[in-house]
Amino acid sequence: MSGLEIFTIVATVAGVISAFNDGSVILKKIKDRRRASNAPPPTQYLCDSLKQAPRDIDAEKERGLERFGMAFERGDDLAVMTLQQIQIDLQNKLIQKLVEACKDDRIVDFADLVDESDIARDRTMMALIDLRQRLHRTVQVPELDQNVFPKPSDTRYPISMNQESVGTSPQLGGDRTQRRSVSISLPSLFRKRRSSRPISSPKCSTETVRQESELDQGRTRVTQKFILPPTLQAQSPVEDALNENPWQEERNVWQTNNHDQNG
Repeated sequence: MSGLEIFTIVATVAGVISAFNDGSVILKKIKDRRRASNAPPPTQYLCDSLKQAPRDIDAEKERGLERFGMAFERGDDLAVMTLQQIQIDLQNKLIQKLVEACKDDRIVDFADLVDESDIARDRTMMALIDLRQRLHRTVQVPELDQNVFPKPSDTRYPISMNQESVGTSPQLGGDRTQRRSVSISLPSLFRKRRSSRPISSPKCSTETVRQESELDQGRTRVTQKFILPPTLQAQSPVEDALNENPWQEERNVWQTNNHDQNG
């Protein structure tokens, strides 16, 4: 819209309000004329409708100006054409019939004029509401910052694990089904990470060797060694508990010839 049409919405709304005010002036003349000639006066509903419409329309206009300011004053072509058409309909369907009723006292049915007044008021308010809705859609909504939400693969955020699900490291002869359920119950966002840190043997291995050696009184040498698969050699201790079978057992038992010593 050009700069000359900057106040088009305000001007067209003023034209619609002026049509209602003109109707109120003509209706007052009709009432005075028929009071003098003892003719039936027009209905009070028409008088109330013509007085209430300008107040409702002006209140709706002020809401738009308070919310959008100059953008609402400029408006758009659709709102301008709608308000201009409403003003034309008021002149043809309401004002013209009131002028005829002012000249002819035999016109006593004003129900159609009440409907025309209410419809014109509602159409004007709806045109202003539609303009506000279109202005709402043109407001730029800021996009959300993608960096606010961490990605599953982002290593800056620590990974928390459920102690009840992980438990302790499985011992020799442990239940494989139990270890498998631990791996499934963990969230799927955990990923394997490579690490150059070697994994130390469990503390229970040295105690087992010493106890079994003392029971055999040096005649039987029992050695237990925990060997990891090659694919798990470079994993962290936390990821060891996530694998289905992270530990493998290999026992090498060397026994001396006890028969020769006892013989």
